[in-house]
Amino acid sequence: MDADPTAAPPRQTWCPSAGPESPESVVLGVQSAERGQVVYLADPIPAAQALAMVPEGIEPRRILRFAAHCTSGCPNNDAAGDCTLIERMQAIPVRPENGHSTPRCHLRSDCQWWAQVGVEACRRCPAVVTIRTEDEFTELVADPATTRADLEAWIAKNPTASLAVGS
Repeated sequence: MDADPTAAPPRQTWCPSAGPESPESVVLGVQSAERGQVVYLADPIPAAQALAMVPEGIEPRRILRFAAHCTSGCPNNDAAGDCTLIERMQAIPVRPENGHSTPRCHLRSDCQWWAQVGVEACRRCPAVVTIRTEDEFTELVADPATTRADLEAWIAKNPTASLAVGS
């Protein structure tokens, strides 16, 4: 059976943890030095424009968070097209004092994470970094091979680790 030519094309979702390489990439926010979390921009800035302002020698993803279209080739996509990174992020507890706050975000209506898990994604999103560190837990979260159960087991074995996220 042929596809319906009058049907609307599938909606393009955006990844809030992308790199600046794609032509449509935009800056989602700036990494706050004092809080270690993302401060979201009111309006997107094209990545190419922002990259021109980053001083030489500084990795742009250390100070900026980028968003771009989700792609089927992403290692975080599962067979159904869902993002496994946000599924892993859900294992991280949200700070009680921030449990009900959601940051303002221009990406929300097209965000893949929002489409998958709603407000729970927004509560964790500010803590996401796009540069891996030497921290074992951060490495686990970033690894597409890690499952949510793996993260929950790590958290249970490391009850004193400071893992709570929130803006």
